[in-house]
Amino acid sequence: HRLPVRSIIECLIAVPQFLTKEIPFTGKIKYCIQDEPGGDYLIGAEIIRADDKIWFEIFSRVHDFIKERIEDIS
Repeated sequence: HRLPVRSIIECLIAVPQFLTKEIPFTGKIKYCIQDEPGGDYLIGAEIIRADDKIWFEIFSRVHDFIKERIEDIS
């Protein structure tokens, strides 16, 4: 769905296969563009609040590490 720029969204990060932890956070939409006509939307958001800052930071670091490794392999 299209999301209005500057709207606030509530999100939840969950990795049930590895952790039973859910990490709620709030973001503000910076952009929302349709990938192709009739296709999915790509969004960019600014994180404005993370209720569990420690777990959010852990997830961010793991995500960044995996992303770097995938780019090295590609």
